[in-house]
Amino acid sequence: MGSGWSKLLCVHNVSKTLVGRGERDFKRAKSLLKSWEHFKLGWAYTNVPEIAVGRPVIVIAQSLGLWTVNPLRISSKQDSRHKMSFTHRTLYGHQLAGKETFSLEMRSNGDVVYGIETVSQPATLIATLTYPIVRMHQTKFKDDSINHIKNLMKCTHSN
Repeated sequence: MGSGWSKLLCVHNVSKTLVGRGERDFKRAKSLLKSWEHFKLGWAYTNVPEIAVGRPVIVIAQSLGLWTVNPLRISSKQDSRHKMSFTHRTLYGHQLAGKETFSLEMRSNGDVVYGIETVSQPATLIATLTYPIVRMHQTKFKDDSINHIKNLMKCTHSN
């Protein structure tokens, strides 16, 4: 199975969810994103680098009882009054080829929205052969990350 198969398996996903309302919630959510809270899931971790273009990111994740180490690099960053986003791209040694963007925005109506956008395809024979499991873990990460941020934001409201 060569690169032709992996191109057929290329997936683009976008997920966005409401996590709060107003300036205070936006600042809180931005702080959570900057401290990589969206990756502190118990089964996935990062080296928590400063969010800056060119910075390496190491994601350590558990899947099927095994821990994997996946190298990435931050390729873009936006940080303005009502929007923050950054993208990291996979590097050689990662099971997938692609990119992942995390975004936060405060819309004109005051809604604070957290988003994850991924574009990926298998980069190795193992990832190609186990692609249904790989996709299941990508979905689990997205769901867990969104729920973790929403729960942390709820904790802020109850204080």
